[in-house]
Amino acid sequence: MRPYLHIAHVYVTRFLPVSSNGHGPGLVIGYYFFINIQPRDVTDPEIQPLVEEEPETLKKMLPEIPFWVKNPDYERVDWLNKFLECMWPNLNKAICATAINIATPIIDEQIPQYKIDAVEFETFTLGSLPPTFQGMKVYALKRRS
Repeated sequence: MRPYLHIAHVYVTRFLPVSSNGHGPGLVIGYYFFINIQPRDVTDPEIQPLVEEEPETLKKMLPEIPFWVKNPDYERVDWLNKFLECMWPNLNKAICATAINIATPIIDEQIPQYKIDAVEFETFTLGSLPPTFQGMKVYALKRRS
């Protein structure tokens, strides 16, 4: 082998990830294009301070902000959410049983009108996840004299 070909062969095999199927040089060239070529159709967005936006625009932009952040007169109720999370399996059963007890007589009164033999609840549940509260506002009632 000629000396300059040997040096080129050593350079290619040691410093470039060359495999038997030729993917190595393709990966190197692809990486080079990915790093150095910038897309031409991308423009910078207009950035405007949030202070300059209208309240309705802010509400549309950030719909999931809790009430206590949007309105300072709402209180955080993380303690209530924690309580519901811990008690939810028991509350779910109690609320469902109460709802069935209330709904059954009302449904039984309505059955003859619609010529239905019977309505029964096979399963009734409010789900495995408890409701969450984002904020709470307390109103003080004025006492009557």
